[in-house]
Amino acid sequence: MILTKKRMKVAQMIEQQTLAVHSLFYQGKRYSKEELEEILAAYYKRINKARA
Repeated sequence: MILTKKRMKVAQMIEQQTLAVHSLFYQGKRYSKEELEEILAAYYKRINKARA
């Protein structure tokens, strides 16, 4: 999965579990649960790669 700036922001919001994530993204208004899981997995993969 390609992490766009928008998806990076979503991943950061998920990681922080902000109210915006729960109200906008998790309820499926914008992304499905599966898409969010893929975005978050790609985000962590990138973060871990940068740290290595």
